[in-house]
This record gives sequence, C-alpha cells and structure tokens, in this order.
Amino acid sequence: MLKQLSLAIKLPEDIKRLIVEQLRPLNDEYKIFQWLSTEEYNIELFNFGKVDESKIEPLCEMIERGIYDLPAFKLYSDRLRILMRNNITFYVGFHTSKPMQALIKQLKQSFKIEDSLIFFPHVPVARYKIASKQQYLLIKKKCASYEMEFELGITQITLLNSVIENNKLRYETVKEFALYSKN
Repeated sequence: MLKQLSLAIKLPEDIKRLIVEQLRPLNDEYKIFQWLSTEEYNIELFNFGKVDESKIEPLCEMIERGIYDLPAFKLYSDRLRILMRNNITFYVGFHTSKPMQALIKQLKQSFKIEDSLIFFPHVPVARYKIASKQQYLLIKKKCASYEMEFELGITQITLLNSVIENNKLRYETVKEFALYSKN
C-alpha cells in the first residue's frame, strides 16, 4: 500500500491559535481567500510523494541518521508573504537560522540529495486564484504590513502521511524524531 509521505515540523496548537488570531483582520477583510484549516499548518521540510509501506522503515532509518546529532532550536516568525505559481499562496515566513540550515543540509546528505536550492521555512495559511496585476500588487502590499510575532521551539520533526477524507486534508503521524536537548 502506498502512503503520501512528507517530513515536517508540526506546529503546536497554541502557535496555530496565535497565527489565526494575528491573521483575523486579514481574514475578515478577504473572505474570498481559501483560508486553510489549522490542521494543515506545518513546516514541510521534504515531500517524498507516494512511498510503499515496505520502504518506510528504511526511510525512518535515513532520517534518524540525518538528525542524530542535531540540537533542538527556535524559529522566529517574520511576516506574511506571498508566493505565486499556479495560484497565490499566502504563508507565514520565518527568519532563516543556522540550526535550520544545518537540519536541512544533514537531511539532504542523508537522502543523498544534491541541489543548491535554498530552503525557507514557512507555513501556508491561504490560497487565492491568480489575480490581476493591480490586485496582486495591492495584496502584496497588504501582506507586507502583516508582521507575525511569535517564536517556535523545534524539538522534533515528524514523518506525516497525508490523507484526504471527504475533500479535507488530514495528517497522520507515522513517526516522530526527537532533536537532542542541550540541557
């Protein structure tokens, strides 16, 4: 059986509530955006796509080897930003940090991924169809004024299975991997 797997940082419920609270004025103003459920709030590190169940244990071993010596760390929120591809995605960005870069680098080495792509931690919060240039510029300006203020302690990463039930995305935890504590 195939599972749709991704490696992510799950957000605790108190952080999800903070995000919703800080975005409430924008949510009230732009009801036409497709606001994502807080169930979908996580920082995706890698998307593995469809993986056969027989390959999950070897994948978990690779993850464990990749993070065995990485300490827990903090991420600090930045601001609301937008990304345009097939649609406009609104996301909460985080300041880049050396521990986060080390985590991604070591996981890439463990997975034998060689690329020069720069990872930027973010949490998608809403989507919208591609707007006119004028709408896009207005939305971009509005988003730039939304500074998000919270910090997130990263003590573990989680292998998630994405399941769609009744047209709603839900994540099942496959396995959690603890980062070591410096204390």
